[in-house]
Amino acid sequence: RAEMRATAERTGRDVKIAEAMVDERVDIPGLSGEAGRPATLTTEQALHYKMADETAESLSEALRIYDLGSARVVEAQLNWAEHLVRFLTNPIITSILLAVAMFGIITEVRTPGWGLGGTLALVALALFFGSHLVLKLAEWQDLLLFVTGLALLIVEVFFIPGFGVVGLLGIGLMIASLALTQLGDFRLWNVESVAGVLARLSASMIAAVVLSIVFIRALPRFSTFNRLILGSQISAAEGYVSSPAEHDAELTGRRGTALSNLRPAGIGLFDGQRLDVVTDGEYIERQTPIQIVEARGSRVVVRPV
Repeated sequence: RAEMRATAERTGRDVKIAEAMVDERVDIPGLSGEAGRPATLTTEQALHYKMADETAESLSEALRIYDLGSARVVEAQLNWAEHLVRFLTNPIITSILLAVAMFGIITEVRTPGWGLGGTLALVALALFFGSHLVLKLAEWQDLLLFVTGLALLIVEVFFIPGFGVVGLLGIGLMIASLALTQLGDFRLWNVESVAGVLARLSASMIAAVVLSIVFIRALPRFSTFNRLILGSQISAAEGYVSSPAEHDAELTGRRGTALSNLRPAGIGLFDGQRLDVVTDGEYIERQTPIQIVEARGSRVVVRPV
């Protein structure tokens, strides 16, 4: 209200009308609309009350009013790159990119080696962070925060037994990075914007989990995938055996030492014989005395003594 009043005084306009346009408490007979709303003016009213000097229906008419009819007008057009970045930063598209990235990470962790899941995650994250960095919606520290969280998660999955503080911290840093990237300048934060970003992140995570479950269950139905696995059964009745049964009986009960950390798979030493072994899921440190509790072909299950 003070800004409107000062502007009206500086430009020689009606101060009362200027205040009524932003403050519903100021009543101007003939101008104030319904109760509880600021005053609004039609074009004719604005000209009549001297709140406007001229009226123009087009840019060329406005230029003629200020004797700029012969001025050169340059219209700026968005190029393909700007259209692409605008498309990628659309809230719906960012949610899809995050869902694809999370789906790729989940799939990559559950499958050996580097495959389609990891590639999808890298492409989706590159598009997400790249578009936001171009528009200055994200800073490099946001990307660094995500990389740090991902590194902690990898360390937790592959190098630390169980799942604990390191993994939770990694996931927290990744989620914080994605949220900060979409929120932008903290001075513009409000309850609605924060709630909107958290809702989109939650929807992306749920979509990624559902997509992963559907993908893993549907994968065996594709002919391309079936070429990589053995679909027929090879039973002992047909003459197929992985190893003699008496050999399995000899291994059961033998004691030895874990040559490597078992998490849960590793190597054990039994009377000078090295065997690939696996636990029931627990973590066993190297040099721990172990005993074979089950032997079935190439699967040798051990427990700590």
